[in-house]
Amino acid sequence: MSEMLADHPVEGAKTAQVTVAKYIKLGTKGCWEDLCLADGTLRLGYDEVPHELAQAGELERLRAYFVGQGIGAGIASTHTNQVLDFYHAGPETLWITFSAGHLWWAVADGPVTYLGGSTDEMTARGSRLRQTRDGWHKTSLGGYPLRIPDLNGALTKTAAYRMTICTVEPFDYLVRKLNDEDLPEVAEAKAAKRGILGACGFSKPRFWTCASQLRADSSSNLS
Repeated sequence: MSEMLADHPVEGAKTAQVTVAKYIKLGTKGCWEDLCLADGTLRLGYDEVPHELAQAGELERLRAYFVGQGIGAGIASTHTNQVLDFYHAGPETLWITFSAGHLWWAVADGPVTYLGGSTDEMTARGSRLRQTRDGWHKTSLGGYPLRIPDLNGALTKTAAYRMTICTVEPFDYLVRKLNDEDLPEVAEAKAAKRGILGACGFSKPRFWTCASQLRADSSSNLS
């Protein structure tokens, strides 16, 4: 864990400085989740999208392709951005998804592999995939499970995104959870509490010493 993720050490990003996080839905209703989590891949549908256009980053031609399919300009732009994110997001991008009650995270590594195949085959395992650097992780760097009920709602609501890929907005919160760090306001509150207790001369050992003395005095008075 010698390298850094958003200025913090992260095992899954051994050469990367991640600056953004993307949520990906792994198939319709999560139908590729088990496959992706098992083999350490990200998978995408868009079966009819030309691999060469996406690989070359042909934004305008991709947008024109979607418009040509009868899709409105705004939604066509969203589809285009999703495809290009999948193809071209580099090691600065942290990918997350939600499955089996946990948040999972990974860093993509290498180019997109086009799978193609029949409609049934692409429905079963996607039309293209990317490898992850060292698989998907469902724990923080300290080994703590990233259970969905334990996470902030601003992050978990990302799972309700109706399309395929989007930017994760509470990025700082996500990084701090992965690195087992408190949010700034929580850290400040803890520091303030320690400061107040210190100024008043309170400490746990002293409290227990005083309590023990009170019990001893009470026993003496009763005897």
